[in-house]
Amino acid sequence: MLALSAIPVAIAANAFRVAGTGLAAHYYGAEAAEGFFHSFSGWLVFLVAFAMLFALHRILVCLKPAKKGIAADSVAP
Repeated sequence: MLALSAIPVAIAANAFRVAGTGLAAHYYGAEAAEGFFHSFSGWLVFLVAFAMLFALHRILVCLKPAKKGIAADSVAP
């Protein structure tokens, strides 16, 4: 499930980056959308996508049904 979600997360994160670059170019000029902003937004999008996948992992772990049987910590030595 997590591996399959990487595709829509990557698309959403890159759409956010493209929209941000377009807004920066529109309001501040083409120079603002190139160079540092372009590189910085790439790293920022990478971190946002990683955070999204991490959050999804935490959600999937919480939704996972509990295993039935004897717990490992309850077994006497």
